[in-house]
Amino acid sequence: MNYEAKYITEDIKLSRYEDAFFKSDIMFEHHMLIWFISGETKIVQADETYVFKKGDIFLIPRNQLATIINYPKDGLPHKTVVMHLSVQKLRDFYAKLDRKPKAVESKKYTPSAIILCWKAVSHH
Repeated sequence: MNYEAKYITEDIKLSRYEDAFFKSDIMFEHHMLIWFISGETKIVQADETYVFKKGDIFLIPRNQLATIINYPKDGLPHKTVVMHLSVQKLRDFYAKLDRKPKAVESKKYTPSAIILCWKAVSHH
């Protein structure tokens, strides 16, 4: 396996795979925000399978088992930028925000209405 990881900062790394593919079953200690630069990735979680291509961004939640398959595509190696988001880093970030929750009027939604709203938002 020809793999290279270059840390840009303590929590941000550039990752590169040049082999045909790389498969791993893994559970991450921290949330990870991933920006896909080239190649393709298939992520299989408990109830969903996702395929990511150049330009996509995905948040992998911590402490959830996932199968990750990375492979080159269109003659380019598999490349990503990965940001590790520890619980403490997220707490520190949100603690600095001067935001107060707004009172929200309670509404009842049916499961099908929620799914329709999610599909409308996720396809734009």
